[in-house]
Amino acid sequence: MSLPEPMPDRLRVGDIVRFKQPKYYPGEHEVTVAGAGDTVLLEHVGYPVPELDLLLVRRPGATHPPAKDPVNSPDHYTRAREALKGAEVIDIIEAFGLGFRLGNTIKYILRAGHKGDRLEDLKKARWYLEREIKKSEDTK
Repeated sequence: MSLPEPMPDRLRVGDIVRFKQPKYYPGEHEVTVAGAGDTVLLEHVGYPVPELDLLLVRRPGATHPPAKDPVNSPDHYTRAREALKGAEVIDIIEAFGLGFRLGNTIKYILRAGHKGDRLEDLKKARWYLEREIKKSEDTK
């Protein structure tokens, strides 16, 4: 699965998009109404959505693959998107309310070997986990 591309000039009816922050509407959505201001209507979403909140996944008839978005959706955090039905690492961390230390533990485990050195990522995960354990022991 290719990553979403940055927003083009304007979205069109039939474009397939996903939310940059897919908390309530994960996965892909088809644009059903476009061209009225800076918002569009999506199938199965009951309100107008600002184009700036969306990433273009694919455009019917497009002959080039979508460009990667290393800021909003870097490969090392989105590689499990298909298996997780559109979720990214940040979505998992937020859904479980993991907080900073546990969130970073999960982040480094899931990206281990996909951005930089695998062992370094695992050591970072351990560092955050050890801090969380110490904090939990200190507050007993």
